[in-house]
Amino acid sequence: MKLIIFCFLIISIGLAQETEKPSADEPSVDGGEESLDREETPSEKAFQNYHNGEKLLREKFRADFASVIEHAESAEVFLLSFSMEKELPEAGILLGFNNDEEVSDSHYMKERSAEDFKKRPTHFFVEPYKLFSKILSRKKLEGKSLKECKEATAELLRSAKGLTGAWCHYPIHGLRFLDSEGFIVFQTSICYHCENYYLRYPDGGMNRDGFEKTWVGFDGEKLEAFLKREMPIPKSEIERFEAKFKKKSGNGE
Repeated sequence: MKLIIFCFLIISIGLAQETEKPSADEPSVDGGEESLDREETPSEKAFQNYHNGEKLLREKFRADFASVIEHAESAEVFLLSFSMEKELPEAGILLGFNNDEEVSDSHYMKERSAEDFKKRPTHFFVEPYKLFSKILSRKKLEGKSLKECKEATAELLRSAKGLTGAWCHYPIHGLRFLDSEGFIVFQTSICYHCENYYLRYPDGGMNRDGFEKTWVGFDGEKLEAFLKREMPIPKSEIERFEAKFKKKSGNGE
């Protein structure tokens, strides 16, 4: 009798489990294939089309802008402190673009006294963050160095990577190009750790100056090699960065 009851229980459990299995026509609880294969909503399609179009437009802009760099008249490279400050120090002088939010070299030189004229900017403006990085050294490029820098930067802008870079940024090299009239046509800071640099796209919407300042993935081995050769990073700065970064990330000992 006990054996018959035991067999009956086993059969009942088996039937219950069988009934709980979804049929091939029923959607699975976790979404399954139906969830993956479902059609995009009109709203999703609209956003996807917009982002695809924006990506192509920005690729075209970078490629066109590479030609602007190739025709630049002069260039400067900067060694920056990888750390940034929220406020410009009282005695600090800002190196920036020619707009009403920043003090450019030309504006500074026109508005200051003969004594101040001898002074040079002390800080580099990191636009996406609106922070300031101290200028440790700067160098004007000429001849072969200028040609090499223009070619390497143009190659970077034409790079297929060009995706939005990481949102961290520890600027160590700065770069600026000027046209024949002395106007800045391109300026950026570069972080090799986060592999990014910033670029101004002319689609800033409500931004006062009409530009969107955003991070772009750095894929410029040639430019990195050039900058490290022309403006070597001192061992003391590398050690300072490593000590601070490891401590911040909790990996320091």
